[in-house]
Amino acid sequence: KQVRMMHDVSNSVVTVGGDSAESMANCNAAHQGAGAYAGQTYFAWLTYNDHWARADGQWRIVRRIYRTQFCHGPREIAYGG
Repeated sequence: KQVRMMHDVSNSVVTVGGDSAESMANCNAAHQGAGAYAGQTYFAWLTYNDHWARADGQWRIVRRIYRTQFCHGPREIAYGG
């Protein structure tokens, strides 16, 4: 099954300290269902709290904690099951 999705990340706040950083961002996500879920959409409003590390000149997320603020629709569209 193929799921179409869109994630709109906004209101990012980043704090950098040397080779590590923390960030917080809001995300509105929409996932369009397929197969048994055709014609249905799963919406989620999330907050991402990310911990970053810089190595070899590149930043990478080393830990992500996300909290769902609100969701609507069949969760299986985004998470399977």
